[in-house]
This record gives sequence, C-alpha cells and structure tokens, in this order.
Amino acid sequence: MTPARPRRWVEPIALLAASLLGSAALWGRLWVTSPSTRGICGCGDPSLFQWFLAWPAHAITTGHSLVFSRDLFHPHGVNLLANTSVLGLGVPLAPLTWLGGPVLTQNVALLLAVPFAVVSMDLLLRRVTTSAPTRVVFSLAYGFSPYVVSSLSISHLMTAWVGVLPLMCLGAVDAVALDAPRARRGKVLLCVAIVFQFFISTELLLLSALVALIAGAVAGVDWLVVRRPPDAPARVLRALAAPLGIAAVLLVVPAAYALFGPRSLKGNIWGPGFNPSTGGTSFSDLVRPHAVGGGLIALSGYAGKPLVQMQYLGWGLLVAVAAAVAFRYADRVVRVGAICVGACVVLSLSPYYVSWAPWQWVGRLPILQNVLQFRIAVFALLAGLVVVARAIEGLRPLGHLGLGVTVVVLAAVALPLVAPELPGLPLRTSRIAFPSWWRAAGPATAALESGWPGFLGDEPAFASDERTTGGPATWRIFIESAR
Repeated sequence: MTPARPRRWVEPIALLAASLLGSAALWGRLWVTSPSTRGICGCGDPSLFQWFLAWPAHAITTGHSLVFSRDLFHPHGVNLLANTSVLGLGVPLAPLTWLGGPVLTQNVALLLAVPFAVVSMDLLLRRVTTSAPTRVVFSLAYGFSPYVVSSLSISHLMTAWVGVLPLMCLGAVDAVALDAPRARRGKVLLCVAIVFQFFISTELLLLSALVALIAGAVAGVDWLVVRRPPDAPARVLRALAAPLGIAAVLLVVPAAYALFGPRSLKGNIWGPGFNPSTGGTSFSDLVRPHAVGGGLIALSGYAGKPLVQMQYLGWGLLVAVAAAVAFRYADRVVRVGAICVGACVVLSLSPYYVSWAPWQWVGRLPILQNVLQFRIAVFALLAGLVVVARAIEGLRPLGHLGLGVTVVVLAAVALPLVAPELPGLPLRTSRIAFPSWWRAAGPATAALESGWPGFLGDEPAFASDERTTGGPATWRIFIESAR
C-alpha cells in the first residue's frame, strides 16, 4: 500500500470522530449519565420505536418471526415491513438490546445517525470536489441539518438515518465509471445501499426512486442536446442493470409481504381527513426557520423546546445553487443537479400554500398517496450541496480570490442552515421507567410475551416520570408507506 492511500482515510476518520462527539453533545449529559434509562420519553412515537428495536432481539432468541408479531396490537398483530420498524437497525443492534435494553439501543441508533450521514456525504463529495474544506463543511451541514436533528428530537429513526442516500448516489456514480474496479465496487455499494434503505425507510426509498427517475430524465434530455459522450445512455443502462436487478430480486419477497402480507396497510392510512395538502410545505418553511408544529410534538411526546422544522433548507443554499448555475452552467453535474433541486422543492410544496403544487395530482397515485411529500426536501439538500461543491471546484484557478469566495459561500450555506437549531439544544431527555414485566424478564431475554402495554391499553409502553401521558387517542402512530 502506498503512503498516499492511508491518507485518503484521514479525512473520513477525523469526520467520524468529530461528528460522533458532536452527536453525543446534542444530548447534553445523557451519554455520561444513564443512556440505558433515559431517552426522549417513554411515550408516543419514541415508545413505538423502542418496541420496534426490542422485537428483533426477542424474535432472534425465541424463534419468532422478524416481520410479524401479535404482541403488538394484540390479537390482530402488526406487519413490521409495512410499518416504520427499522429492521435494518434493530437486527444488527440486537446484541446491544440483549445487554442493555431497548432504550440504550434507541439512544445508540439516534447517536449514530449523525456520524453515518456525515461520513457518507463526505465520501460522495469526493467525487465532485477536491476541496477538503468544502467537503468537511458540507458533510457536517448535512449530518447536523434540521432534517436530521428534528428527526432525532422525536425519535423518527426512519428519517434521521439519511446517510444511506449519499451512498446510493455514490454507488450509482461509481457503477457507471470507466475504471473497472471502481465500477465493481460501485455496483456492490448501490445494491447493498438499496437493500439497507428498504429496511430503514421504504418511504425514503420510494422517494429516492422518484428523484432518480427525475435525474435520469434530466440527464437524458441533456445528453440529447450535447450528444457527449456518444455511448452514454447504453453504457449507463448496462452498468446499472445488474445492481438494480439484484436489489429487485432480493427485495421482491419483502416488498410483497409489506404490500400484501398479513396486516398490510391498504388505502389511505392517515384517515378520511388526509389529503395531498396535509403532507406538504411552503416556500416560507423552506427558506425561513420555523419551529416544528405543536401537533407533531404532542404526538411524539418530546418535552423540549421545539426545533426547526425538518424541511428547512435555508436561503443561503438556494441562493448558492442559483449562483452555481450562473457560474458553471457548462458543467453537467451543476446543470442536472440544480434542476433536481428545483424539482424536489416544487414536489415538496403543498397545494394548501401553492395552488399549482403538482403533488395534488402526483400524490393521488396509489403508491404515493400516503407519502409525506415534505420529506423530499432532504434530496434538495443533498443535491444542492453537491451542486455548490461542484461550483466551488471551479474557483480553484482564481487563487486567493477563489479561496476568499469559497469561505464566503461555505459560511452563507452552512450558517443559515445550522445556526437556527442552536437555541433548542441540547435535546431534552427524561428518565424512562421500565414496565414491571420487562424488569422481571430482564433485558438479556428481551421477553415480550406479556405484550406491550402502551398498545394494548391506555398506558404508554414505557412510562416517563417527567410528563403526563394520555389514553388511546394519544397513540396516533406515524406510519410511512411505500405502497
């Protein structure tokens, strides 16, 4: 191995360490006090995810099914693949659940979401820029973005773990590379990332497919205009056929079980009052920091100060994307990426705020009818950072002037995005009291035979000693759908 090769990993390892410490700091003193007995709360959505993380540990030790259980919503049961069960986290973290219980597992999963997103974004940005400061700042901005931190505050693991998205993009980019070893690694990475994303969030996987179709269509039109390189479409299709085909084969049975298996979710899962206006956002929410709505906080049980809404992108990023297009329009990555940013922004809009918002028609498709479209904002964030990073690469020949402009751009993008979160930090936690049957069984056995009280009666799954919990009406569960 040459000396230069180990140095390639200095940056991601340093980012991993820094972001891990930063992620721990988000939780105040939690990680130096009692991470196995304190958390967001023992109520609402956090308790739901505690159960989802506990079930794989129980199922593995007792021979139960990983994808179906009658211990939740007894006696009818629950289809875990049709819900936000995050089996991609619960299964590999099962040993931790055996040792310390599901609250510790939940805290670890929330802790790792940030460094995973930071490092994966850094790996992707290596394909578009040689500027180390740009990669570091934008990777940290992605991992500590409102999209992630807001998800952490309500324990929404399916949206907090957005680090898989840059890996899917990186896998697709490398898969079509001319270098054979790199192309092979890219195909493997793309296939693994798609499968992993399915078991983290089917909703984000579905939105990934939608954005990929948009990017492919834009790139195709762009190729028809420039006709360079001449064999690009055929080569790209051949390169992507194998990883996409293998991923489809691996996921066909789990997807069928989620769609048509026992207790699968049919039709409008949100109830008769839900319409395409409900899950969208406004231009104002994208560029101005507003606090997360009280209704979502009430359902999630978070007792701390509401954070910035997850769809917030900041004015700096959108202005920088527009400037990047003006500066480096000749660059195909900038052109295609900027159009994808615009498409994601438009798709995230609600007809309630913008009369012409296209989701009022797109969202009526059966497979998209339960998707909360404001979550597509994370793809605008990802693509926007890539576009600006690519444009910054064009500043390098300008010497000191280019360096000065780079510093200004990095500050203009990162500060408006991350700074509004600071007043709501650190995240608030409370002590979580384990049910008596769980204490008797012991966390090592992960025994759930008695059921999970929060979903069989009027009490929460775990009780929090610092807040009051309600009855059955409190347990409105945010369920994602990829149907």
